[in-house]
Amino acid sequence: MSQSCHGGPVPLSTMRGRIYRFSGQRGTSWRYIVDLPADPATGVRRQRRASGFRTRKEAEAALALALADADAGDVRTDARTLTVGAYLTDWLAANKAPTLSPTTWHGYEHIVRQRIVPRIGAVRLSALTPKILQSLYADLAATEGERAGGLGPQSLRNTYTFVNRTLNDAVRLRLLKENPNRLVARPRVPKADTDFWSPSDAAEFLAQTADDRLWPAWILLLSTGMRRGELVGLRWKDLDLDGLRLVVRQNVVAAGYEVHAKEPKTAGSRRTVALDELTVEALRRHRRRIEDEAAIVGRTVKDDERVLVDELGQPFHPQSISYYFQKAAERCGIRPISIRDARHTSATLALLAKTHPKVVSERVGHSGIRITMDTYTHVLENLQHEAAANIAAMLRRPT
Repeated sequence: MSQSCHGGPVPLSTMRGRIYRFSGQRGTSWRYIVDLPADPATGVRRQRRASGFRTRKEAEAALALALADADAGDVRTDARTLTVGAYLTDWLAANKAPTLSPTTWHGYEHIVRQRIVPRIGAVRLSALTPKILQSLYADLAATEGERAGGLGPQSLRNTYTFVNRTLNDAVRLRLLKENPNRLVARPRVPKADTDFWSPSDAAEFLAQTADDRLWPAWILLLSTGMRRGELVGLRWKDLDLDGLRLVVRQNVVAAGYEVHAKEPKTAGSRRTVALDELTVEALRRHRRRIEDEAAIVGRTVKDDERVLVDELGQPFHPQSISYYFQKAAERCGIRPISIRDARHTSATLALLAKTHPKVVSERVGHSGIRITMDTYTHVLENLQHEAAANIAAMLRRPT
């Protein structure tokens, strides 16, 4: 059986730390115990222990360091052997819903599992340096990605932002003295070009898809600029067809392939959107269609049900909406664009129709007009030239 005996007096703070010798089957070694303040939440006494020191002198030096850390409030004494992988795994476990939305958590989990752990997961958290992190980002930029052509700028920026957040938390938890990621330059993201259909392409697409089951989705997308998840999440109770308006109250997103419904993220996303007569008529016809289908199986359509459902009354998955949209464009012989670019098309058409940018911002759910102005510079520049010509015409004296 193992037995232990206490060593002599320690030339340190014996009220808070002590050293003793331990004899066991593997021989004799030295250990220390540090008494910490009671847990402020529970009042329970706390201690930190370390063992395996070959000599009393080694144990004394380690105890002195542990006591200094405790006094300075710098780094917890149990953090010296914690690896980056173990810390991030614990961080993910502690930050599930409701702290993070399912989609955000799933994205973070992917960053940890695919990008960070395979490269620096075995590095001790306390040994993490700006150089190690800079090398991580350089490697990701060169090798990571579906086609191994390197991680894109936005994905690289997202990884940097995630690392920064988690290491800030490590400092707050006294696992690190400072965040080494703050000394690494943040990856730059070039301004993305927006793609969109011309007014004639958008009109042709709607004309050719008028008999599609999802035509109400296509006309809502192009007339209002709603996000994909907002379209999928739209319920009949969110519509006021007599009042020619709808209210965006929920957003349906996919984490992996699992679907989650949540409230819009910002105040700008929670909005009322005016509808035109063509869109309202399309929604009325769609309501009659699904009511006829429901009657066949002896059920009624409730107001809290989704607007976009299949023949069995089941809501569409967000990813399937993107798939059907691109396939519909291909059938029409029109250059396919993404759902996101269809949203850009809607905003572009509104600006070309001389709609005030503030109104466009409110319709598409931007958090502020500045985003609208920055995103649609290409349209606004053309309108500037047109405005200049119109002003000049007004200032010219009639002949």
